[in-house]
Amino acid sequence: MCIIVAKPANTKMPSQEIISRCFYRNPDGAGFMYSKNGKVRIRKGFMTLSDFNKALEELSTQINMTATPIVMHFRIGTGGGNIPANTHPYPVNDNLKLLQSLNTKTDLGVVHNGIIDIRPRQKDINDTMEYIMSQLAPLKRAVPNFYENADLVQMIKNAITSKMAFLTTDGRIYTIGEFMEEDGILYSNDTYKPYSTKYLGTYWSSPK
Repeated sequence: MCIIVAKPANTKMPSQEIISRCFYRNPDGAGFMYSKNGKVRIRKGFMTLSDFNKALEELSTQINMTATPIVMHFRIGTGGGNIPANTHPYPVNDNLKLLQSLNTKTDLGVVHNGIIDIRPRQKDINDTMEYIMSQLAPLKRAVPNFYENADLVQMIKNAITSKMAFLTTDGRIYTIGEFMEEDGILYSNDTYKPYSTKYLGTYWSSPK
């Protein structure tokens, strides 16, 4: 299923507990993107929580984490194999090497939560990558700001029947599908929340 965690500018990062829950419940690799100096910068391919946390810690020495918009993605693999190249985010581009790159810059980044009914052109890529290459990249060439057009957004929503988040070079976040909001952060589902178990009228929360 995956989870998207979209933190707008001037919003605090989610707690380490939330990040840990997102990773452990969506354990097939993670990544993030952020806007800096007129580019969307993508880092991904983190297959352990430790590596993901180290990358965020490194990033915190380079940017103001609160002021900067950051979109994170934690994957449950649905196709193409659970390999670093298949983790999100992706540039909206039809160059497969760029989509597979673990460290790249682009003018529009995207993450996806769900399964798209589309056949990938080769076995080692997933449905999201195929949809980007065959649908989103041509759309972007024709209408660069397609994510601002309500009718085009509706067409994408109808096609994917799932959720996406886009990040632009100027730090704006655009979403498709229903997201949950907590403390200013957008979540594509509730796997960031602690589990609760009712026992003798008392709710006990677990960290995972």
